[in-house]
Amino acid sequence: MSSTKSDDLNNLIASKLMNIEGEIPSYSESVADAFEILKTLHSQGWFWRVDSVHDGVICTLQNRDRKTFSIRAPTAAQAICECAVKTIEETPT
Repeated sequence: MSSTKSDDLNNLIASKLMNIEGEIPSYSESVADAFEILKTLHSQGWFWRVDSVHDGVICTLQNRDRKTFSIRAPTAAQAICECAVKTIEETPT
């Protein structure tokens, strides 16, 4: 993933989901940082699943209303980030 796309993902998640200002974690590159996203989403009523597939990883997020998003990406961190962005973009606040 290009550093610009990675930075954009990290910035969007930090500001819209994690409410972080200042130094932004490398959510899209660090699986430990990405799992903080899953922890936050879980506290907001989202259930998650991360699956290994032959050419990458699939992250699935589902809320209590059964709204479901699934994203495949080359790495777990990237799949988690891209799926989390779907929850930000497509779920009313």
